[in-house]
Amino acid sequence: METHEVWANPTTLLTLDGRVLEVFGFTDAQRFHLAFRPVLQRSKKLVTITPESGPQLSFFYDRENADRLDAFARLLEAAHPPR
Repeated sequence: METHEVWANPTTLLTLDGRVLEVFGFTDAQRFHLAFRPVLQRSKKLVTITPESGPQLSFFYDRENADRLDAFARLLEAAHPPR
């Protein structure tokens, strides 16, 4: 799988390489292995990433990035390994 990237806001970048979802722009990069089936959900102001195991992560996004974030969420879900 090729690497996919989307900006949530000017300081928060999400990348997906087929094995790991990474979120850059915080003190430390946040990593979610696809084995834990992270789900990206967008509300009115926040993006929340929730894995089946481990802590979730929420952050603000810019409205002009909403469609790209929704497309990225679909890519992420399609990349989950079979059960």
